[in-house]
Amino acid sequence: MSALVWLAIPAVALVLAVLWVMWASRERPRVDPHESVEEHERFKAVFDRRRPDAPPYHGRDRRRGGERRSRPMR
Repeated sequence: MSALVWLAIPAVALVLAVLWVMWASRERPRVDPHESVEEHERFKAVFDRRRPDAPPYHGRDRRRGGERRSRPMR
């Protein structure tokens, strides 16, 4: 019985891999470049906005293991 389980695991992995490759290589619909650029600009605009109630972000000091800086760097 355990031999069947050891054979079934790679078989299931193979089937899942084949299904993923078929899905990943499917033909996708054409996208108008102008619409795509506009969507990307809207996406970037969302990240440029700040919430009014958000605390100021001072970043992380990567030189000291990612600790938060208590004062601005000089």
